[in-house]
Amino acid sequence: MTKQPVFHVTLVEDDPLLRVSLRNFFVGQGFVVNDFETAESAFEFIQTNDTNVLVCDIVLPKQSGYQLFEKLSSKPHLGKIFISGKSEVEDRIKGLRLGADDYLCKPIDQTELLLRTKALLARLNYNSLDCKEESSELKLLDFSINIETRMITGTLSEIELGIVEFDLLAYLIAHHGKICNRKNISNILPPNERDIEGRSLDNLVARVRKKLAVIGSNSNHIVTFRSKGYMLKMSIH
Repeated sequence: MTKQPVFHVTLVEDDPLLRVSLRNFFVGQGFVVNDFETAESAFEFIQTNDTNVLVCDIVLPKQSGYQLFEKLSSKPHLGKIFISGKSEVEDRIKGLRLGADDYLCKPIDQTELLLRTKALLARLNYNSLDCKEESSELKLLDFSINIETRMITGTLSEIELGIVEFDLLAYLIAHHGKICNRKNISNILPPNERDIEGRSLDNLVARVRKKLAVIGSNSNHIVTFRSKGYMLKMSIH
């Protein structure tokens, strides 16, 4: 039997079309959502209401998302995700230093945002909260991935992905069937993995392919496009 959703997301975005789109998407995935146009309204709400994850733009009408995260630094169990058109490395580093757990650059892919939100909930030990029973696992052609545990399971075995390995695979899943260029992939990775022209990204992809092979999946699902990037060639159920 399907359980009732209890995860609470607070969304702060001044673009009304994007705010409504993301709110409706989260609601459709079983989340309780409260959305705001300004940082001030969101801060007032969070002070007196339950929130598991805050999804917030940086550039807002009055106070910025940066300022909001600074004010919420005393809430370590609140998950914080920046969504922003500011894609420079310096912006991402500043956001992470101010307490962001994750940082996604616009335009936002909703599936990727969902995967990262669920992974963040798992890292914050919200696993014990009720949610839809089927919500933590994605089934692909010949393997499945558990978003909460980062475990991938195939016909032979199961194995845990490292955090960066999970982030890479989650990004490729969110953009499956499309070529993901090296720069965009590097934007989701920590600085030590962000060697676009060197071998760091290639080595990371090789690690994920190796783990797919270990569990009995086809490592060739991740296709290399020389000088361009990578693509995940498979369907998601």
